[in-house]
Amino acid sequence: MSKSIPLVTSFLLALSSVACESGTTPPKPQTPAPAPAPSGDGHDHDHGGEGHSHGDEHALGTVEIGGVTLTITQDGDVAGGKEASFDIAVTTGTAPTAVRAWIGAEDGAGSVKAKAEKESTGFHAHVDAPATLAADAKLWIELELADGTKATGSIALHRE
Repeated sequence: MSKSIPLVTSFLLALSSVACESGTTPPKPQTPAPAPAPSGDGHDHDHGGEGHSHGDEHALGTVEIGGVTLTITQDGDVAGGKEASFDIAVTTGTAPTAVRAWIGAEDGAGSVKAKAEKESTGFHAHVDAPATLAADAKLWIELELADGTKATGSIALHRE
């Protein structure tokens, strides 16, 4: 084995000198192409510059909470123990100062509340589903209104 290392090294040096003498320049490293821009078809989102896809959109419908009408879209599927993504658009009423969401039962037992991020048309939330997802689990939304009051409502999830 130790005799083969100098032999391989000599071969590689000879090969590189032949390439240099022939006037051939080694290829330049390629710069990766920029990521494609969001398509605008509702499947790619640029939440705070993240530019990632959550999967197929499922319109869940509208819900009125505390005098504010929201249109809810579920991005991708909801599965036990996995993160789910939702777009929460304010369609009528005064936009809330904060939006929190969780998946499961109204009392939040076994669930974790997630604070939604403000976007131009509403809010975007990444919500962890409980490990054991009940058949009647819903998306619960808590709005903190401008006057400091809180209001809660829910909407059914899209299930495959």
